[in-house]
Amino acid sequence: DSFPNSLPVAWESGGRIASIMKKYSIKEEATMHINKYAKNSICLCPSPARITMFEEGKVDLTNFFNKLITPYFYGLSYFEQYGIWPWGAYSHGYLGILEFYFEEMQGKPSNREMLETTLIALDNVNKAIVPLITTGEFFKVFKNCPCGSGRVFKECHFVQYHGARILACDYKILKEGFGKIQEVI
Repeated sequence: DSFPNSLPVAWESGGRIASIMKKYSIKEEATMHINKYAKNSICLCPSPARITMFEEGKVDLTNFFNKLITPYFYGLSYFEQYGIWPWGAYSHGYLGILEFYFEEMQGKPSNREMLETTLIALDNVNKAIVPLITTGEFFKVFKNCPCGSGRVFKECHFVQYHGARILACDYKILKEGFGKIQEVI
């Protein structure tokens, strides 16, 4: 909708993903990076990554194909042959967004654009998460890991837990320093 300020959406339409899923008896589409929150499009990267991947956060189609589409389909070909992805991937859903935020922002000063983009991305995936993070309730609600393991969140998904911590701190710093942060909820 807001290209070039957001990533275009892509789908695999030839049935290849379905064939690979059948070959390896894969039930969960997220394993193949299919985003059920975006009309079953391909999940190419956490949406806030566009800020770091593209100059000034503006997406151009050449770099979109070179940096995201081509590597995805290379990875899909590798998966088709070996049954595993050739590189690591972010967790799915809001845990992946928190993981990206941690990796991108740890040890760096607060960044308003990154904060707002991340809050919008989180809100698009799960409307309940943003108010929990911005009010500090997130860490009370999720003492146990939201992945369902039953383990303590900060021990099970350390990176995602601390991504949420940094996000909450950045929200507080930027709200106090700049006034109203773009409302996403």
